[in-house]
Amino acid sequence: MAFDYDVAIIGAGASGSYAATVFAKCNNKTVVLIDSNDRIGKKLSLTGNGQGNVSNEKVSASSYFSLDSKEDLDRVASLVNEFNPSLLSTVCLADERGRIYPGSKQASSITDIFRKTIEGKVTLKLGSKVVRLSPGYNLQLDSGEKISAEFVILACGGAAQPRLGSDGSGHDLAKALGHSVTKLYPSLVQLTTETDKIRGLKGKRLEAELSLIDDNDSKEPLARSSGEIIFQDYGITGDAVFDLSPHFAGKKSATISINFLYPFRFDFGAVKKVLEERDLSLEDKREIFTGILPNQVGRKVVEECLNDYSVDKVIQKARSFDLKVTGSLGFDRAQVTRGGIRLNEVSDNLESRLSKKLFITGEMLDIDGPCGGYNLHWAFSSALRAAKAIINYGKNR
Repeated sequence: MAFDYDVAIIGAGASGSYAATVFAKCNNKTVVLIDSNDRIGKKLSLTGNGQGNVSNEKVSASSYFSLDSKEDLDRVASLVNEFNPSLLSTVCLADERGRIYPGSKQASSITDIFRKTIEGKVTLKLGSKVVRLSPGYNLQLDSGEKISAEFVILACGGAAQPRLGSDGSGHDLAKALGHSVTKLYPSLVQLTTETDKIRGLKGKRLEAELSLIDDNDSKEPLARSSGEIIFQDYGITGDAVFDLSPHFAGKKSATISINFLYPFRFDFGAVKKVLEERDLSLEDKREIFTGILPNQVGRKVVEECLNDYSVDKVIQKARSFDLKVTGSLGFDRAQVTRGGIRLNEVSDNLESRLSKKLFITGEMLDIDGPCGGYNLHWAFSSALRAAKAIINYGKNR
């Protein structure tokens, strides 16, 4: 059968665009890259607050989450070893927390590299959406155009940030070919909380340690994180909050316990001594944390203890300031999707076990990682494995 293209890549985000560059460098496949946006890498260009946090020095298979079996997660997540940032054809640098960025600190630089690499070697169909995918493979675009390809890479992303094209429609294409999808949740997202305790703190930021506790099983925290938190009218955000948000997925009732004194954990005795000395002469007890915590935050901590005040109690409250979690800001604000196509439905090469020569990569699969470059690393790793598998298809069969 004659095909219009050897490979059709559906989705020109991080994963699809990188797969296209792998084919462009190989230059022995005819490839079409299709995306509903008017340019490639639209979401990629905004990642890491526009600075392009493409990977992390601490990446390993154990970094990732799945709603499915741990066995399949371990098998698929091991593909992260396929990729390292040097393959992006630029110089990348790590910061003090291990987050890896292009030397330019511009996410758009990576998009530019991809665009220049595929230029003239990959056919682009931008501003076009695949509305039907049938075996064979036949693709129908929303314009009515029909094209065919021997291989297909589904790299449509999940459901996070639908305004940038990730609206979950890729999962519908996979379902039409027999695949099943777990329930989807927003991840790496701001959390909404009770607001009375934090009224007036909007915009205040500080370093803290957070614990996420399941209200129905409080024996052990679901997860812990540390880093920056930022108070907002709706609740809290910041890297430390994003790291907890995957663990809230599917939970109906949870509490975040904030340890404001975490940055002073090695000098706790000195902090306590200062507070005890101040308490002897301080008229307004709400000022006891001045210079230790942001003023408004310190006052909120003490106000929780005014009916039964003591230095020990305010210290305890500062180390365990609890906020009930009421939800999140949802897919519109999430950086990534928790859940996706079940991992037991793809091979070690990410080829569909239900529809041969169909490959599924990136955020479409039920695998996601924490904040800090892990999800882009997965997008690139999975794209590399799928592209290599297609290039070598049949050679070892």
